[in-house]
Amino acid sequence: MSEKMKRGTYFQWQGVERIPLPDQETVGIDLGDGRYAELHYRRSDGEISLDISGGLLSVMPMAANCARIRIEK
Repeated sequence: MSEKMKRGTYFQWQGVERIPLPDQETVGIDLGDGRYAELHYRRSDGEISLDISGGLLSVMPMAANCARIRIEK
């Protein structure tokens, strides 16, 4: 891993327990009606991208550190 590459770890919550998902490059959510979202951590620059399919992305800020994401048809 080069000096510029940054390490990132995906995880899931089970109750109050945080469980790492080993060696993931992308995680996704299938909404079951043709819409889905994929979250991808770019190690090269340490940024995160969110890609959606099957609709339009709608981001509603809820607080300084929180936003609600919708995939609208």
